[in-house]
Amino acid sequence: MDVQTYNNPGGIIAGTVITEGIAVLCVGLRFYARYSKKQSYITSDWLILVALIMGAGLAFIEIYGMSLKKTRMKEATSRILFSSCHSPQGLRPGV
Repeated sequence: MDVQTYNNPGGIIAGTVITEGIAVLCVGLRFYARYSKKQSYITSDWLILVALIMGAGLAFIEIYGMSLKKTRMKEATSRILFSSCHSPQGLRPGV
């Protein structure tokens, strides 16, 4: 993966919005299915709703952080991170 992938605020925001939209759709369909079949909501339904709310909060923080432009990695740090992870030797002790 290229370092420029992480320096593209528009792509990160788009990915966040699309992913959160899919999550809202899935949870909404789950609750609609329970409601339409006249089944009671169970603990897992409420827990997934809590997880959706937490995920929405994370998405909001991510989008807000991208608007501040504080997420760009310094070139030297990113080179160290990506070169050590993608080198044939992997992470070398003491490096």
